[in-house]
Amino acid sequence: MEALRKCTECGTEAYTREELDDFIKNQECTYNRSNLCKPCHSLRMRKNHLKRKYNLTLMDYEHMLLTQDNKCYICRSDDTKRPSGVFVVDHCHTTGKVRHLLCDDCNLMLGKAHDNVQTLQAAIKYLKGEIL
Repeated sequence: MEALRKCTECGTEAYTREELDDFIKNQECTYNRSNLCKPCHSLRMRKNHLKRKYNLTLMDYEHMLLTQDNKCYICRSDDTKRPSGVFVVDHCHTTGKVRHLLCDDCNLMLGKAHDNVQTLQAAIKYLKGEIL
């Protein structure tokens, strides 16, 4: 198909006739309004999310990931268990302080326990078969 526009960041052909038809049907589509191809748009959204929510740059995130050997800080798995393929930035909900990068399962485990150390210690005793 003939490309109608090029991505303003990488220069790849971003818009085909089908994509333009989809855009006309859905005027709320930010992807087509930004003049970026899908990979560039996703990267920009990721950078904005990291900065807005955690005050991290993409370089900060990559450095954290490198220091963790590209693995979850808790279970040491290299599987993020997320469709996006990126680890979750774990942070304290009270202070906002960033802790480490976790897989989705470990992040959910901490969240379900409300970051309560006593709850997690009781769960460990339970798994070991100890009397609580």
